[in-house]
Amino acid sequence: MWDKTKECGIISGENKKITTNPKIMATFSHYFMSKILGLQGVVIYKADCDEDGYQIKIGQPRKPRSCPFCESKKVHNHGKGRKRTIKHARALDGKNIYLHWQSKRFLCAECGKSWSQSPPENLVRGKEQYSVSHAAQAIRDLKNNSFNYTAENNGMSYSVLSKKLKEVVPESPEIVQKIWPKEGTVSLGIDEHGRVKKRLALTITMLKPKKEVLRISPGATAKELRKWVLNNLTEKQMLQVNEICMDMKKSLRKCLRQLFPNARFVVDKFHIIQYLNHLIALEYQSCYRRVPPGVKNKLPGKGKELHVTRILQQSGMNWNEKEKEKVKTVFFNFPEVAKLWYIKEEVRAVYREYHQRDRKEAKERLEYIFSWLPEVPKRTLNYFLEEMLNYFDNHTTNAYVEGKHTKCKLIKRQSFGIKNEEIYVKKLMLGLCEPKYLNFPHTF
Repeated sequence: MWDKTKECGIISGENKKITTNPKIMATFSHYFMSKILGLQGVVIYKADCDEDGYQIKIGQPRKPRSCPFCESKKVHNHGKGRKRTIKHARALDGKNIYLHWQSKRFLCAECGKSWSQSPPENLVRGKEQYSVSHAAQAIRDLKNNSFNYTAENNGMSYSVLSKKLKEVVPESPEIVQKIWPKEGTVSLGIDEHGRVKKRLALTITMLKPKKEVLRISPGATAKELRKWVLNNLTEKQMLQVNEICMDMKKSLRKCLRQLFPNARFVVDKFHIIQYLNHLIALEYQSCYRRVPPGVKNKLPGKGKELHVTRILQQSGMNWNEKEKEKVKTVFFNFPEVAKLWYIKEEVRAVYREYHQRDRKEAKERLEYIFSWLPEVPKRTLNYFLEEMLNYFDNHTTNAYVEGKHTKCKLIKRQSFGIKNEEIYVKKLMLGLCEPKYLNFPHTF
């Protein structure tokens, strides 16, 4: 293949200029180079290589069939128009590819109007200085990089990148209609994540029958949730939702009960364990402050309460010998912490037993475990007991949502934070959605 390309005059390290037989060049342009570079619909006249990159001269030698003003077929050549330089893409060696378009002018014999020939729409949009392929390459770079890096690497400004991002990522109704099943029941997962400073964003996902991200809302309020549901879902689709998995917060439940009357709530087991770990951390810090100075010197991790609480958040199966000694010392001096840790592990054991499908037996075990808790957490967990027991019917969890939140954090770190709410939503949806749900042209 390499020898054949040299004969045809393909760009290489030794011969950086394509000037060969016109017959060979025409055959090579249409059947090989046009497909590699995505230049369907044009003719490649010449290709050179210099320090700036690859310079490719293209054009369309054919006349238009009719006048765009009066549709007359009496069209004549009328000289040449302006030259355009279009940034196309990057080659495998990292150099840029530039397209040089020489437009031709035509004159209508009947109406007397003249016009210039424009490049095909599948190559470049309007009077833009970059091709459709170059814009697609920039969006692919933007998926895993910041705006500044992508703009510098592709020679585009932030405004151009944000405009292309809005074109590629469709509005929420289009994504929902592509994902939502026409028949059957649907399970949703709803959870919050930090957007900027102390502001929260809301992630709405479909868990069943398939796992897909439906919406990233910049605000985690009931008003915004209601507005999104009414604008994106029909009444039939609302009735299809039979299960909603979410956290222990009560702020959105009233709104969701009104919007999805057939849905029942499932408290994610991750948030139950997280709530108990939070109780253990508070109890350990409270006990640590009350002990006399002489006892503090004997405790592990002096001045490192966070290190000890991280060990207590684990189940104990992966503790090494050093960590076990620390836990023994903490449990000996703080029996209240030991009691909460064993309660948490009992709750974890109830969820770990997947073979246990008896809702009644699970209810008896959880009620007995919660009876050993202090009054406030016992009242809180008993309030959500029925929603916790709904887990044992279908074993629905928000693990998929939590995984997407991890990817959201990665995207935000790569972007060094995103202030604009609309760009924040579009950027996350670009990274979380599958390409088939985005508006990528066929040339992308």
